[in-house]
Amino acid sequence: MARLVPAVPQAFPDQPITATAWNSFVYAAGFHMRAPSALLTQTISQSVPTSTSTRIAFDSAVRDTEGGHDPVNNNTRYTVKTPGTYLVSASAGMFLAGSAGGEESVAIIANEAVIWAIILFGRDLTFSRMGGCATAEIPLQTGDYVETQLWQDSGQTESNGVGAWMGLHWVGL
Repeated sequence: MARLVPAVPQAFPDQPITATAWNSFVYAAGFHMRAPSALLTQTISQSVPTSTSTRIAFDSAVRDTEGGHDPVNNNTRYTVKTPGTYLVSASAGMFLAGSAGGEESVAIIANEAVIWAIILFGRDLTFSRMGGCATAEIPLQTGDYVETQLWQDSGQTESNGVGAWMGLHWVGL
């Protein structure tokens, strides 16, 4: 169940503070000190076929204050319980399987629409792993969901290894 997003009282001008006013202030302060947030991680390597968008399966949560992630069913998603604007960051990469060239991208997806992506151009064999991070502020409603997507075009299936993560933090209405 979604928490109510309270307004923070600005002041109590020249009046005695009533129990009702004090309780609303305490709830508002508590909500804003513990705003909805999640940090999802991946501990199992995942295959990323060439020229195919692949959603990352997050099988673990370091933090999930709202219970918006299920590590078994739809584990690529974080489903919003409290509406508002969220700061969403995602980080992922892939091990190079031996072919030079190609591109990779890491994207943040909200309700099946690409919100932000970072594209890594011109891979070479100097590095054994390439990675990237994407960050965006996204207005979301209750029931909306956010995912992280990888894409690559090396000509062969590659592994993203482990260590991908996606973080979300409620920043306001």
